This record gives sequence, C-alpha cells and structure tokens, in this order.
Amino acid sequence: MEIPKFDKESVIKNYGDFSNEKVGLKRLARIGQCFSGTKFIVTLNKNELIEIDDINSTDGDREYCFSDGCGNISYELVKLIN
Repeated sequence: MEIPKFDKESVIKNYGDFSNEKVGLKRLARIGQCFSGTKFIVTLNKNELIEIDDINSTDGDREYCFSDGCGNISYELVKLIN
C-alpha cells in the first residue's frame, strides 16, 4: 500500500482556493486553519447544514469581506455536544 502524499501544498490544494484573498496576512490565517487541531464531536448530514454568505462591503475602491471562517450553531446541537 502506497502512503498518500501529505505536505503543505497538497493540504492547501485540497482545502480550498485562497487566491481570492488579496491581503497576505488574512490569506495566511485562512491557510493556517487547515493545519489547526480540531476535536471530533459529531457527524452532520448535508441536509443539516445551511451555507451562509460572507458579509461583503466596499469603501471607495476597496472591497472588504467580513468572515472569520466561523459559522453558527443551533441550540439543539449545543445541547447535543455539551
């Protein structure tokens, strides 16, 4: 059995396209989330998820995206994992 390639380039490629993030430090923060540790708690089905848009704004010729990569969680799910 061949061990799959696991390096930073393959992780970044598999976890998203970060080329739209023009601010260097913000791009690095988003990429860093791919390498952060997360404890598994519960499996959710696709029909239990709702995708929400980022909040975008413009100020003159500058565009801003207000998203920290976090989402929302229902009270029912909080009770389940608490």
